[in-house]
Amino acid sequence: MLQSSLHRILIVGVFTTGLSLTGAHADPLPRVVLILDQSGPGLTAYGQIVSAFRSSLDVPADPAVTIYHEKLDLNVFDGPAYQNVLATFVTEKYRDRPIGMIVALGARALHCSILLRDKQRPEIPIVFAGVGDEATELSELPPNVTGRTIQVSFENYIMAARHLVSGLRQLAVVGDPLERQGFRSHLKRALLSPPPGVEFLDLTGLPIRNVKERVAILASDSAILFTTLNVDGDGKVLTPRQALDTIARSANRPIVVDVETHVGRGAAGGFVVRPAVVGKETAELVSRVFDAGTASRIPITASDSVWPVFSWLELQKWGIDERFLPPGSDVRFRQTQMWDRYRWQIVLFTAVFLLQSFLILAFLYEDRRRRVAEAASAQLRSELAHLDRVATAGELSASIAHEIRQPLAAIVAFGTAGLRWLTRNEPDLPEARKALRTIVDEGHRAGQVIENVRAMFKNNAEPRTVLDVAALVRKTLALIPGEIRKNDIVITLELDEAQPVQVYGNEVQLRQVLLNLVTNAIDSMKSITDRPRQLRVTVKSSNPNTVSIAVEDSGPGIDPRNMTRLFDPFFSTKPSGMGLGLSICKSIVEAHDGRLTATAAGRYGAVFRIVLPGIAESMT
Repeated sequence: MLQSSLHRILIVGVFTTGLSLTGAHADPLPRVVLILDQSGPGLTAYGQIVSAFRSSLDVPADPAVTIYHEKLDLNVFDGPAYQNVLATFVTEKYRDRPIGMIVALGARALHCSILLRDKQRPEIPIVFAGVGDEATELSELPPNVTGRTIQVSFENYIMAARHLVSGLRQLAVVGDPLERQGFRSHLKRALLSPPPGVEFLDLTGLPIRNVKERVAILASDSAILFTTLNVDGDGKVLTPRQALDTIARSANRPIVVDVETHVGRGAAGGFVVRPAVVGKETAELVSRVFDAGTASRIPITASDSVWPVFSWLELQKWGIDERFLPPGSDVRFRQTQMWDRYRWQIVLFTAVFLLQSFLILAFLYEDRRRRVAEAASAQLRSELAHLDRVATAGELSASIAHEIRQPLAAIVAFGTAGLRWLTRNEPDLPEARKALRTIVDEGHRAGQVIENVRAMFKNNAEPRTVLDVAALVRKTLALIPGEIRKNDIVITLELDEAQPVQVYGNEVQLRQVLLNLVTNAIDSMKSITDRPRQLRVTVKSSNPNTVSIAVEDSGPGIDPRNMTRLFDPFFSTKPSGMGLGLSICKSIVEAHDGRLTATAAGRYGAVFRIVLPGIAESMT
């Protein structure tokens, strides 16, 4: 045991100046715990012990447990002056605080606690943790002391090293001198007598710069044991984590450790003490002591905090197979493959992706089928429209023949007259010239009739152009003057002469629509004898975006029962009609983004109205 006079100075100073400790004779014990922690700043293992201890005691209790925590920093500082300052600080801080129990973390803290209590109140319970099973003779501990010891041995170090290095022959020991390392202090003797087949390379107590050089040139059958390092041989103060990081950057062999917080910080692992387990075990012992009122009846047992823990990253770095690790090893920091980490997410994403892909392909296929069907439908509609124009041409053949016969007859008559004027004894050249000019005019007239017929009934897909609606109406009516005269039809044109009314469309198709509506109006008025047969064509543009063409007759009108079926294919009120005319007209108008409607004209007749986008709307 450490029985130094420095520790005695600390304890005597604390108790002789008035620190109040209440023993077991007070029933019950004050639920106040003073933690004497031998570590200093930066020692994460001790911090995790205290954190786990606090969280394990942080349960509803009446009264609640008050916890005080003092870091003694005995790993770095020592000597009478430091002890006197520490004694004064603790005395003044806890002058009016009754302490019911002391928790000692580390072997040095345990010695301090025992000496402190022996000088004043031996009945105060002490619970220790973080103490090796050989750090103090258990039989020499005074009464009312209990705890759980940590089993640390070179056998565990060598066993862990052999799992990491096949054919291990050397173990380089790095850290503070072992006699200053608390629960590892007993290992100093083992360092002098290595087991057969393995030799120890003692690098403890050296400056860290020398350690870096030595661990960089170790043989391939070597491993490194890092214990803890607070002050190196040059007197440089470090935290164990800083020291380990520095050494790991230079080491050419795997590093074995015995504290969990070092695993993954450049160390491969080993049989390590788990601070969280130590803290939980200590909290359980404290609760038992509070319940019993003393620690004398609670035996000292070995801690279950030691367990084989290794870093997956270091195993990969040194090419170590996990199958060679001790049974039950806990492998930390594993970087699993994407499939292992997100298997179900990948399966779900893939399923959704495949489903979406299938739906997209199905939509594309259906869209292609729709486009093919639309193209076929458009082709069929064009062919039907052409057939309708041919049928209309057959119906109008007599009128067309009459229109052509008139200029031909005029040509023959004026040609004969011209010959007579030229065969006279004195040829009358002015009259002959006049006759020839008339022949030319009548020839142009016949040619214009033929051109109108050809343009109306040709089967081609001309591009859409800007069309003057008034001219379109006049050209259409010019096709059937004979029908108009034969049936005594009075034509009334209501055109906007102030400004041209234009649309963007296919001239042949729109002329077919107008011709169909006009011929239907004429046919409907053939049986009318009691009133004038009037045909009114109205063209107007209410705004730049809309053009309206209305064809109104004075016939018998439309039977209301047929109004809903008027534009259906193969529906006709004519005995010899095919029922395709109005259906084709409606399709052509809708293809021009317009609409075709039919309404009653009042008392007599019907009105068919074509509404088309104006030139400004069509161009956009």
